[in-house]
Amino acid sequence: MTVIIRPLKKNEPLPMDLLLLADPDREKVNSYLEKNQLIISECNQQVIGVLVLGYSQNQAEIKNVAVSEQCQGKGIATLLVEYAITSYLKGLKIQAQDSQDYPLYVKTGETSLPAIKVYTRCGFKEVKREVNYFVQHYSEPIYEFGQLLKDQLIFQYLPN
Repeated sequence: MTVIIRPLKKNEPLPMDLLLLADPDREKVNSYLEKNQLIISECNQQVIGVLVLGYSQNQAEIKNVAVSEQCQGKGIATLLVEYAITSYLKGLKIQAQDSQDYPLYVKTGETSLPAIKVYTRCGFKEVKREVNYFVQHYSEPIYEFGQLLKDQLIFQYLPN
């Protein structure tokens, strides 16, 4: 299986079905799409994964990572996150050890164990927990792997 990772072109359709896998609130997803970089993974000209990378004045954030269900567990999310890290470092023209001055964050739910493994494998460390974030910020309860999603974990890219 040959996988290509690349930025989504402006004239290409948004992979909304994939984006909603990671964040079921369409309104929230739409709110962060316009000003951020979308990175996709393709196999046989089919979009099988997506990552949204956003920049602000003093930080960057991976806002969404999703891989189609039939391609999960094959390292696609890791490839997307590694591409995003490289893009972030190149965009800032900095070395990994200097990333503290302009941090890269990713946020996820405490029940998202596969995602947590990907982020920690790629050099992210948990720096904060927002208790009951998903209960307070989403109108409908979210269940992952049969568990109610409550807390949001915030990870920062902190390479060794």
